[in-house]
Amino acid sequence: MNNQDTIYTACGEALAVLALCEKNLLNKIPNEIIKELASYAAESNKEILINPSETLINQKISEQGKDIIALLYYNYIADENEKVELKKMFDENEKTHQKENQTNYTFNTKFDENTNEDFWEAEDFIPNNSLEEYKESFLQKLIKFILKLLHIN
Repeated sequence: MNNQDTIYTACGEALAVLALCEKNLLNKIPNEIIKELASYAAESNKEILINPSETLINQKISEQGKDIIALLYYNYIADENEKVELKKMFDENEKTHQKENQTNYTFNTKFDENTNEDFWEAEDFIPNNSLEEYKESFLQKLIKFILKLLHIN
């Protein structure tokens, strides 16, 4: 499934969940947003089944679908107190995520993971990054100097 199909499916999942919500909650979401979601969802090839007796957590909804539902809830349905609480939760999750990324993807840990002894000891490994120092002998310098004086290349 490509990225665009994933977005179409996520919009369909969000609409399927919204269809189960109470009318007063749906009225808080602008009609333009619902129409836009519906136009994207119409492009989806996947059949979306939401079980009304299951909780939202137990539904088979993609992460992108959950993100759309969360954004709709945060932007249009949640009151100010809920928004503050959701913002705190988001900030805490983001800090945790950033800390995990820092510990997992530092240069030193990635370098250490990639340095195994077999690689360095392989027969076909020939380092080609050494610098060769080119020294001219005294005689070569003298000939160069004389040619320069005589304007001969």
